[in-house]
Amino acid sequence: MSLILLTRPLEDSRRIADLLIGEGDETGNDSLIWPLFRIDRVISKDPWPASLDALLITSAHGIRGFAAQREARDLPVLCVGARTASVARGLGFKNTFSANGDASALADMARLSGARRLLHPCGRETTGDLAGALVRTGQKVFQRVVYEAVPAGPPPSPVLAALRRGAFDAVTIWSPRNARYLAERIGAAGDWVLGQATLIAISQAAAGPLGKSGFSALRVADAPNANAMVAAIREVCA
Repeated sequence: MSLILLTRPLEDSRRIADLLIGEGDETGNDSLIWPLFRIDRVISKDPWPASLDALLITSAHGIRGFAAQREARDLPVLCVGARTASVARGLGFKNTFSANGDASALADMARLSGARRLLHPCGRETTGDLAGALVRTGQKVFQRVVYEAVPAGPPPSPVLAALRRGAFDAVTIWSPRNARYLAERIGAAGDWVLGQATLIAISQAAAGPLGKSGFSALRVADAPNANAMVAAIREVCA
């Protein structure tokens, strides 16, 4: 039996845990959740741009934040991946498209879409430069902050106990920012035992800040999405 630490925000980690169970885990693997960050909604103080052609969505939190503030559901929604597109459809957006990749794939899809004025509902801290990537094709990207990730505090008691006794076989990390925060917590704690745990990272960039944190091995997901992470978890814990 393997013990897995899930570190996404609570709702997302619960969904990953359900996916693992839903695939039929005959080995009896179990998971504990420590959300490194919580997601808080941000009410945009800037006016919403008019005459938009499409929404540009890089996370489920972005489309949720937009939908909480705007009633319109008629704009095409260009999404970074299938999961984000599924969330958009669940919120009532019918005209959704998935780039099935990363921000670069989303920018490529936006170039081919014919949309000239796009809105990117995003977090307070973003990575990459979608606006800059599309400016060469004459497309205008408006950014509006609709959520922010806030450190969620110390690990719950069961997670802390497992960290101290070295019980985790796998620890998941989902972004460079989360990795930096976890590295800080590991350094401050001093008594967490990670020598038998494999670090499972959504990308090489996400793994970087934890390179000297004492994990026994590193497994980077084959693609930067939740399904690839679930596959990596099951491979490591088989």
